[in-house]
Amino acid sequence: MLYPTELSTLGGHIRKARLDRKLSQSDVAQIIGVTTDCITNWELNRFTPKIKYHPVIVEFLGYDPTVITDENTLANKVLNYRKEHGLSIKRLAKLWRMDEQTINRIENGRRVFNKTIQKIEKKLG
Repeated sequence: MLYPTELSTLGGHIRKARLDRKLSQSDVAQIIGVTTDCITNWELNRFTPKIKYHPVIVEFLGYDPTVITDENTLANKVLNYRKEHGLSIKRLAKLWRMDEQTINRIENGRRVFNKTIQKIEKKLG
């Protein structure tokens, strides 16, 4: 595998950081808490990491290459919150005492009740 020249995927960022630090895929797998096969598949862009690994990957990289910089929308705020905390939609819905469909609707920019929006904005701070 070659050194990544364009960093357009999370797998590319992981590979670059690994090679820059002269680590093996096994080393990175141990740091993140996954198998070596996971690292291989991520680096080859066969799969993307599950969101539950996102906080550890960001810690390993030292930055978040997937952060959505336009946080002006509620959808982006919720998605960034989920990534930052490594939460699935199901887990976030349970944590916020909402149904999964509501979280999904928000992240996809579909309409929800104003009362729901106010509740979510309060939880986001």
